[in-house]
Amino acid sequence: AEQRNVAAQRIVGKMYSTGEGGIKDRFKAAEWYQKAANQWDVEAQYELGNVYARGDGLPKDGAKAAEWYGKAATQGHPGAQARLGEMYGRGKGTVKDFVLAYAWSNLAATCGQDVAIKNLTQYERQLSLAEKSEAERLSSKWEKGQFIIREKDLPIESQRSTAKSDLGLARTEQPMLTSSPPGVL
Repeated sequence: AEQRNVAAQRIVGKMYSTGEGGIKDRFKAAEWYQKAANQWDVEAQYELGNVYARGDGLPKDGAKAAEWYGKAATQGHPGAQARLGEMYGRGKGTVKDFVLAYAWSNLAATCGQDVAIKNLTQYERQLSLAEKSEAERLSSKWEKGQFIIREKDLPIESQRSTAKSDLGLARTEQPMLTSSPPGVL
């Protein structure tokens, strides 16, 4: 783990988190998750999102939780997609946006995430027909490496110059994912 082995860093983080091996230290768990997450380990990014969401070893911070869930979600982590959907649905650490909540939850639901399946019904009740259609279109066109962005949140120039089929999906290279997802407070 000290030699920057990503899998080892994540495992050490999990051991400190659960107390496996005798020492339970949530701060050290967060520290090791951070090391692995910074090297784009999707599971560590998800766990770091959980750390910030619960305030488990680090101060509770909804915006940082959304940022780390967003990084894992763009890599296709269904749990992170479900959690990010919940954050958009509740407006915790993000702006409240039921279209994005539905879109991310829809992705997670296709992977069998029970909480996302349950949340879809709740979010659907909050959406107009046009908004539900937008959310379904965004999630159906999503590919790994993309962050879902609503057309209304794109700069005017991008709305004019982007092909209609690409609107709402922002392809990102991992090194560019250092800033927060759109709508993160």
